[in-house]
Amino acid sequence: MSLSIKTISLVCFLLYVEICIADGPKDNVDSQVRRIPPVGIELAAEIRDELMKSVAELEKQIPPFPRIRNSIDWWNDVAVICRGVRLTIEEAQFYKEVEIDQARKLIKLAAERAQELKSHADEADYSPTWSKQAGRIIAGHRSNLDDSVQPFSVFIPESVAADLVKPRRLDIWLHGRDESVSEVAFLFRRLTQDSQYQPADTIVLQPWGRYSNAFRFAGEVDVFEALAEVHKRYAIDPNRIVIRGFSMGGAGCWHLAVHHADRFCAANPGAGFCETQRFLSGFQGESLNPSKVQRALWNLHDCPPVVLNLSNLPTVAYSGGQDKQKEAADIMVAAAKEAGLEIPYVIHPESAHVIHTDSKIEIESKIAAYANAGRDPLPKHISWSTYSLRNSTAYWLQLRQLEKHWTLAKVDAKLNDDFSGLTIHTENVAGLEIKIPANQAIAPRLKSIKVSINGSNVGELLIATDRSISGYFKRVRSEWKLQAAPGNSYRSSELVKRVGLHGPIDDAFLSRFIIVKPTGKSKFSQVDVWCERELQHAVQHWRQQFRGDILVKSDIDITTQDEAECNLICFGTPQSNSYIRQCLNELPVKWNDDKLSIGDHSLDSSRAIPALIYPNPKSSERYIVLNSGFTYREYDYLNNARQTPKLGDWAIFDLASPMTTRAAGSILAEGFFDEEWKP
Repeated sequence: MSLSIKTISLVCFLLYVEICIADGPKDNVDSQVRRIPPVGIELAAEIRDELMKSVAELEKQIPPFPRIRNSIDWWNDVAVICRGVRLTIEEAQFYKEVEIDQARKLIKLAAERAQELKSHADEADYSPTWSKQAGRIIAGHRSNLDDSVQPFSVFIPESVAADLVKPRRLDIWLHGRDESVSEVAFLFRRLTQDSQYQPADTIVLQPWGRYSNAFRFAGEVDVFEALAEVHKRYAIDPNRIVIRGFSMGGAGCWHLAVHHADRFCAANPGAGFCETQRFLSGFQGESLNPSKVQRALWNLHDCPPVVLNLSNLPTVAYSGGQDKQKEAADIMVAAAKEAGLEIPYVIHPESAHVIHTDSKIEIESKIAAYANAGRDPLPKHISWSTYSLRNSTAYWLQLRQLEKHWTLAKVDAKLNDDFSGLTIHTENVAGLEIKIPANQAIAPRLKSIKVSINGSNVGELLIATDRSISGYFKRVRSEWKLQAAPGNSYRSSELVKRVGLHGPIDDAFLSRFIIVKPTGKSKFSQVDVWCERELQHAVQHWRQQFRGDILVKSDIDITTQDEAECNLICFGTPQSNSYIRQCLNELPVKWNDDKLSIGDHSLDSSRAIPALIYPNPKSSERYIVLNSGFTYREYDYLNNARQTPKLGDWAIFDLASPMTTRAAGSILAEGFFDEEWKP
């Protein structure tokens, strides 16, 4: 072995040891949970004051939000630096002395940007110099979840900067886990460090992902919001978008590739994890004892059971031969083979937790070929599986209703080559929609397309004058029928679980939401104490773990616009929270001063409190949630694979039990609502 190989192996080993220390067996004791993010160094008062004064002066120059809708707001590229420095200070996340100087350099950059924007304030269509330059660019997008400005970066090759009109390939690179990375560190690294891959003539997007969540929950939303922002700023070929990542980013890549396969032309996950049970019991050395509800909810993110979703997404997996996280790709490659798919698998036998240079060359050769070929937006054969309507879209087909959530649903759809017929087979599906975009390949002589579902002819879909095809099919008493009004017919007044309204509780935090705080008091003081504690926990930990600032309003201040645009997260009881009181008669809970009942479970109101999610009776397209923030807690922050939903659609907590790092208290009863939202 040459000296260079020995050196590389040593570096790999040290990186591997560092990762094991970060979330090893010592993190399996829920009574001794370390803080995530960790507390950083203490800033001298004069340094803190200097940085905060600089940020405050810059913030005064930023026009009030909202400023521009459905357009590019270049002031976000100033605001993201200001907020990043402020948040890093307020959350005590400076970990190295050098990061103080990095913050100063970032503030200087923000000041230069602010000066440029002010100088051209009268030019409505002005594009700043950094939007046209080559190299590493840091920027910000305004999140619809909570109005926070979130960071991302792009790398722009010289060839792209020279011709910003030509649509280009874009690679999304998902970073690895680093508990000691703040917004300041992330932004500065993106200014000074290249990504693992920088293909020629290709824009590389690196989303923040809202810290350390394996690009799940708000982190998943962040990826697609950042991508949407880059689409506004640059010419992107929508059929040449590659998703890739390593370590935690590899886990995120598996998740996004499998559950959003129709968004990408190729995927390249490395290391990480792809499911919950084997990774936590093996890598983490954890003894698992999930509830029946929690076990079912693992299927929201677990990838092997739905590997067939990769049928139309070329995927190249990578592992170091000595990497303990090699298991993820091993599992997925084996699951794919069993399902009849082949995933090219690059393994560097001597590498640990690192991408070897030789392997990068081989991987990029394969990915470049897939990217050059591009995504097929209209594949003739679609195989799709899901446990939830959260992941229900596959190209021109979308599942609209399931027979039963958290049981595997499958659809296999084949178009005839000449578009004359469509054959579909389903399992556990109750409603599906067909939306084939305008396609000139459909012969003018064809006026309709015949549809067969599960062996029965269910009608014909008319081909529109623009050569598009659409229709909605619903299963009624075991028979599939074409609905009279295609397209939006699934938006009925019928109270059923459907796309956008299906639970579990965590689903409410994947679109815009507001916390509704009570202005009254309950009969029992211990109830109010519990509700206030959990409200504050939700606000604090959204900021700590998802790097946002929750929108909070009093119950008496909720408007019809709030109801129409936001999921409402209500804390309190019918006595203390007037909004809960207004909705109570239409919620699946009976609750007064004496008794609390959900389904067959009835308890004393002085000792029990419900958490639940339900369609808002006042706004049919939004949720109402009672007494819960996102449902995983401090113990779960220590390992990304633990970050799964911990509550289903409803639960009843025992007020007499203590809050722990794993739950808000002991659960007296829990479960899912059925497909008609009944307990």
